[in-house]
Parts: sequence; structure tokens; C-alpha cells
Amino acid sequence: MPKTLSLWKGPKGKVMRKLVEEINATNAKPRLTFVFPISQERRKALEVLAEEKPSAEKLRPLFASKDQTVLAAALHSLRKAKLPEGSGKGSLDYALKDASVETEALARHHLKSPQSLETSAGRLDKQTLKGLGLKPFASRELLASRKPVFATPHAKKIGLKLNSLARISEALKREFSHDFVGLSVVGSITKGYANRESDADLCFLHYNRAAEIRARLAELAKREGISLHAWPIELSGFSLHNSLFQGLFFGDREALFQAQKNAIDNTNPEAWELWTLGNLKKHEGDYLKTLERNDLTPGELLDLVYAAHLLRVPPSLEEMRQIMKEKEAARNEGRQTR
Repeated sequence: MPKTLSLWKGPKGKVMRKLVEEINATNAKPRLTFVFPISQERRKALEVLAEEKPSAEKLRPLFASKDQTVLAAALHSLRKAKLPEGSGKGSLDYALKDASVETEALARHHLKSPQSLETSAGRLDKQTLKGLGLKPFASRELLASRKPVFATPHAKKIGLKLNSLARISEALKREFSHDFVGLSVVGSITKGYANRESDADLCFLHYNRAAEIRARLAELAKREGISLHAWPIELSGFSLHNSLFQGLFFGDREALFQAQKNAIDNTNPEAWELWTLGNLKKHEGDYLKTLERNDLTPGELLDLVYAAHLLRVPPSLEEMRQIMKEKEAARNEGRQTR
């Protein structure tokens, strides 16, 4: 059973037991491309997101955070809290007491502006969504986790597809050696809302021979009966690529680690923040298709988006460099004990 950091609480029931059986039947064990420790601030923000009406006391420490993903989740939760004006312990002023001047101004402006997703969706309720023929998903606990891949009702089918991708990656590594690093799977499969017809969206990480690898990848995918969209990512430079830090990875993890380390060592805080809070955050929060395929209200969808940011968007560059140092030390220690 995949490890989860749940946003929604409660018994999982028959649906979850059936889901676990289907996952075990496929023997699929996909690994995340990158894992970072979840800070206490982010954990508290996740707890606040799970509440229908969070208190000012729980919101207050979040507004003092320097983590932009925590602040964004706090702003969203503040709208749900519906705190009264005044200076009492349960008031809006109390929740914003430790916030910077800029953050307080942003929060008050946020409360006055319309919530675009709910406005455009007309605040659809669950009965309306069901009336449109939308499918329920297997588990909110998995959909709002670090590895939501098996949240789909088609977990068995997706598991078998991932097993095929693992075999393809192994075959490419044998044939192309160090020129091929691995497959980074992204898109609907990794986000948990894939259906039976969903294509596999992935990037193949390489150093050379891109055209040959692409052709062989297409050939192997056809043999496995998989429809996929593949993009080449050359690792010779030190550019930041989403495929280095998001989704699921099948391939040479040592080479992947070195590529991640090179990218982190050769960037600066401004470029890192622009990438994580712009490009990567946009991709990790792209869950609009869940309104088409799953039984979610717009409000629940927003909870999911902010949870995804907290769980999957890496922290600051300074923190990431420390994380990579610890990972490298652990890897070196592991080699010495073999």
C-alpha cells in the first residue's frame, strides 16, 4: 500500500480494501522522482486545509511563514474560516497578528476578491456533478497524497501499465547504457485521475542518442501495447527541468541524483523561486480535469490543489541544498557498509 499523508480523514471502507487488493495484484511499486521531507509548517498547513472551518489560532502561525506554499494554503483556508472582524482571539485580526504588513494587506484583499474557480463553476454541488455523469474516484486519501497514482478507479490497469514502463526502461538501459538515464512519468497517471484510455505522458532523460532512444522507446511501447507521449530531456547542461523533480521515475537513480544535484548546485535563489513557484507549481496544481472525471466539488478541488503544492513543490534553494547534502552523505555511508 503506498504511503500517504492524508488530507481527508475517516475510515476507508470497502472501496479502499478493494483498491489495496487491486494494487497488490499488479505488484506495481513506482517510486517518486524526488522526495523531500515535509516541514512542520507544511504539516500544520495540511491539517488546516483538512478542516471545514479552521480557527484563527491555527491560522495565525501559518501567516508568519516564509514558505510561499504555506502562505498560499493559509490564504485559501482563511476564506473558509469566515472569521469576524475585531481583536478577539477568534477574529481576523488575531489570525493576522504575526503576518507581515504585505501579507496582511494581501490577505484582506484576498477576502474581498471573488474565488475564481467557484465563481466560474457556479459552486457546483456533488449532486449536480453526478447529474453530469462524472465518475467517483476511489480515495480522497490517495488523491491528496505524495503518490496519488493509485487514486484512480482504474488502479489495476494503471499498475500494469507502470510495470510495462519499468520493463521498457530496463531494456533501454541495457541497450543505450549511460546515454539513457530513465523515464520520468508525469501527467494524469501520476496525479491519480487517469482513466483506462489515458496515454502515458513521460520524458526520457538522456545524455546522447536522443533520436535512437525515442525510436526504440516507441517500438517497445507498441510491443507492450502502451500509447504514450514522450519528450527528450538532455542532461548535459545544468538547466532546471520539471522531470527531474516531479512524477514517477524508472531508471538509473544514481545518475538521476547526480543530475538533480548538478541542477541545484548551478542555480541561484531567484531562478529557483521563479521555477518552483511558477512552472513547477503550475504543473503540480493542474487538477481541473478532476471536475470532468471525478466526484469533486470546486471547493474540494481547491483543497486538493493547495495540498499538492505543499506535498510536491520543493522548498527554498537553501533548504534543498541541505537536503541534497544529507542525501549524498546517506548514499556514501550506504556504499561504505556494503
